Amino acid sequence: MSFAQVGALIGICAGTGCQVGGDYCTYQLFSSIWSFERKALDKKSNDGIKRIISLETQLMAGGIGSNEVSRITIQPRVRFNVGIFAMDFRYKGMYSNFSTLTNYQNSSTFWDSYKTYDWQIFALNFLNTKKLRLQTSLGMIIDERNTKRDSLGAVTVIYNSKQNKTFFEVTVGANYYFDEEDRNRIFFEIRSSPQMTRLYSHRTEYGLTYYRAIYNAPQLMIQGIANATYTRYFKNTNMFIIQAGIGINIM
Repeated sequence: MSFAQVGALIGICAGTGCQVGGDYCTYQLFSSIWSFERKALDKKSNDGIKRIISLETQLMAGGIGSNEVSRITIQPRVRFNVGIFAMDFRYKGMYSNFSTLTNYQNSSTFWDSYKTYDWQIFALNFLNTKKLRLQTSLGMIIDERNTKRDSLGAVTVIYNSKQNKTFFEVTVGANYYFDEEDRNRIFFEIRSSPQMTRLYSHRTEYGLTYYRAIYNAPQLMIQGIANATYTRYFKNTNMFIIQAGIGINIM
């Protein structure tokens, strides 16, 4: 039924409305979107799906193997769900050691720290059932990299400089809930930054995350989190990431 609703929404402008006028078509489109939103919101009270309106937060930390170079990672994330709509923000910080968490330091390695701010501005929960939530989103990545330069005549000079760049990103994800109270779930997510006008793709990421409730109250859930991620940056930087953390959901 959910996929039929999506198909009906897409097909609205193929009917008589657009032949009559663009204003009528726009009205029908937004009217249908609002109808789908109300049906999704009703699932919280009628079907007991508490996550329909919720604030999901999490903090994970772990280690990275990157082309035979180890790194530390810290990854907080927050997602706000209101029916079929959502907004998602994630910070991903990767560091050569603990001393580079707050400071940029000289190093002979390729990079000491690399940070991305991943903001999914337009996100949709286009299927919400007791067992499944399918989601997709469009947004951007703002990366902050710490680079080194060397060689100045016969003298080698190593110093650090910050560079910031912005990339477009699209994500798709699937959540599977093992029980009706959402105490155990698996989340699989693909994040991709298409090439667009650049000569390379910034990042392609595949992540699998397991959530298990360690405290469950009517409006509050605290979860333990385990995550495994494979990421490919640019053309040849492969990262295998293992993380663990904690999540707090307000519903």
